[in-house]
Amino acid sequence: YMFIYTLATLGIFSFIMIIRREDRQLLTVSDISGISTSRPLLALSVAILLLSLAGIPPLSGFVAKFHIFTAVLNKNYYVLAIIAGLNSVVSLYYYLKIVRLMVLKPAESTEPISGFSLMNQGAIVALCIPVLLLGVFWEKLITLADGAKVFIQ
Repeated sequence: YMFIYTLATLGIFSFIMIIRREDRQLLTVSDISGISTSRPLLALSVAILLLSLAGIPPLSGFVAKFHIFTAVLNKNYYVLAIIAGLNSVVSLYYYLKIVRLMVLKPAESTEPISGFSLMNQGAIVALCIPVLLLGVFWEKLITLADGAKVFIQ
């Protein structure tokens, strides 16, 4: 499950590190407002990564959270499950706020956003692909992993 979160977090931090306006790194969340009009694929990829971190189905973050919550509830750690659930709701609010800024709010600055070389954008999109695929095909992956255990033992 850490692999899933690592991919999504790496994609988000990569996005944060590459966005610039006239060689000035963007520092506030409002700096990314309206980015979906100039970089739609990048905005979609970042939105997918954020929603995966929030645990929205059918993304891999949902699968990871589902299994973690199941394990916690099976151990009867109900207080921990409630706290984790509340934290998930709070994080969803903030992640959706960022997605709303990228998609619905027009850009606040007329300066073009730079730093998005084809390689940079490709890396973020490439990180987004397994986040999608691992969420959609997780049952097949688990079946494949269970089958691999036979060869390892």
